Amino acid sequence: MTNINGTCRKSFPEFRKALAFAFLMVATSFCAAETGATSVNDAGEFPTPCIIGDKFGFCHSDGSTAIAGKYTWVKPFSEGLAAVEIDEWCGYVDKTGREIISPKSQKYFRCENFREGMAVVMDDAFKGYVDKMGELVVPLKYKFANDFHEGLAGVNASESIHGQYGFIDKTGKTIVPLKYDTGGDFHEGFAEVAIGLGTDSAKSGLVNMSGREIVFPKYNRVGYFQDGLSRVELNGKSGFVNENGKVVIPLKYDWADDFQEGLTPVKFNGAWQFIDRAGKEAIHAHYELACGFYEKLALVKVDGKWGLIDKTGKTIVNPVYDDAECFTDGLAMVGIGGKKGFMDKTGKIVIPIKYENAEKTFREGFAKVMIDKRWGFVDKTGKEIAPQYDDVGPFNEGLAAVSMGGKWGYIDKEGKLRIPMQYDEAQGFSGGFAQVELGNNSGSVDHWGRNFLRQKEKSDFEW
Repeated sequence: MTNINGTCRKSFPEFRKALAFAFLMVATSFCAAETGATSVNDAGEFPTPCIIGDKFGFCHSDGSTAIAGKYTWVKPFSEGLAAVEIDEWCGYVDKTGREIISPKSQKYFRCENFREGMAVVMDDAFKGYVDKMGELVVPLKYKFANDFHEGLAGVNASESIHGQYGFIDKTGKTIVPLKYDTGGDFHEGFAEVAIGLGTDSAKSGLVNMSGREIVFPKYNRVGYFQDGLSRVELNGKSGFVNENGKVVIPLKYDWADDFQEGLTPVKFNGAWQFIDRAGKEAIHAHYELACGFYEKLALVKVDGKWGLIDKTGKTIVNPVYDDAECFTDGLAMVGIGGKKGFMDKTGKIVIPIKYENAEKTFREGFAKVMIDKRWGFVDKTGKEIAPQYDDVGPFNEGLAAVSMGGKWGYIDKEGKLRIPMQYDEAQGFSGGFAQVELGNNSGSVDHWGRNFLRQKEKSDFEW
């Protein structure tokens, strides 16, 4: 299988007009918004995008029609509204099907998901923001517009990547001057900004929500604040600054992680150790490798083997594992003799070390695992969907793509085949649809197995 977790390129009206329109609307439904908005159906409160005949609409959980299939493209509901499109024009509907902005008004070529009560919209050239009443509250004047995070959104006033990026509030007022090349979203009151993008002298810093530069853009990398400290890197060395931008732990480490539970692992002179927020060595021992602390325990590597220590450096689980991955969502993958399993936060093996291969993270509660060159899934309790497939993709929206004998279908979390194995290629579900290929046709399939396919064109799936 190729590109089961494939990403979608940004699509613009000029490019969309060049493609066969019916297929295009299918293809764009796979793409998350450029702005990164997350779409949710609020645990079934809102209907799900679906295929109805040769159009797109919304269905109830039993697959029955909730909003008529009259659109050429739809997105999932976000904050109570869903973006819909007829031909090349888009708008928004509520869960009853009432059009808050009708696509027939021909105002917008692009409509993104809502976040914090605002959504990015675009005409044939510029972007702005509408509220949930459908009012354009920030004019269409930006070439780039990101989602709102903590009340502020990153925008770029021109197509230039140099000196035109900043942040606005929900009234359109500029809060962080449009003088940077790019930036990240606000997180706990701070956002990364960068200058010199595309050059060897590119540098990053941090601004606060009043627009003040807390960390002047002079570092190769900056991190968000954890435990009141931000990890910074310059010329291959890492250290930490406080919320006033002052260097409080010198940039002398070859590698450093973010602080967790008051400590962080750092690499210094070829060895790993743990330091506290004052920069002092907290555990008087050095390791070959180390993970950050997770609920008072950390994985460390000693003499080629992995074990667990507490914050005093005391060994809790002897170093016996050949391989290990840091804790994620309460579990850590460990391995012995080429087999893999999972350890819980107490050091207990809760998923047996018996798999030839395993995905280190759990997606929607399941990790991919392999036995005898066959793939299946295991949940956090150790319950399996038996390894029996030639290949599998992760769970997305409750379904996972699986392959046997060169054909792909989809199973649910009980291991039941929900969509028959008939496709030559299949990707994960996103926004209510999954991208599939069958012979010379390509398009999408919905949660109920209804597909909408068109003959492939040379430019198909180059998103």
